[in-house]
Amino acid sequence: MTKDSIQPFAVYTIDETANLLGCHARTVYKKIKDGELCAKKVGVAHKILGENVLSYLGSVSHPPVNQPQNIDTSGVPAI
Repeated sequence: MTKDSIQPFAVYTIDETANLLGCHARTVYKKIKDGELCAKKVGVAHKILGENVLSYLGSVSHPPVNQPQNIDTSGVPAI
């Protein structure tokens, strides 16, 4: 799923949010518990607003895909 497919006013379950984020449902529970992702508990289920998912995605910094990372190789002997 892409950011464009997340509807800000939609309400998502844990499993749906995990699918949107590309992670396991337990990871979503952990992010809620750690305060990284805002959710409301309705009965026994957690509900997450799409705008909260978008906000979380905007606050997480990901390294650019297919871009070389600056890795310190000073401790690696030359061959």
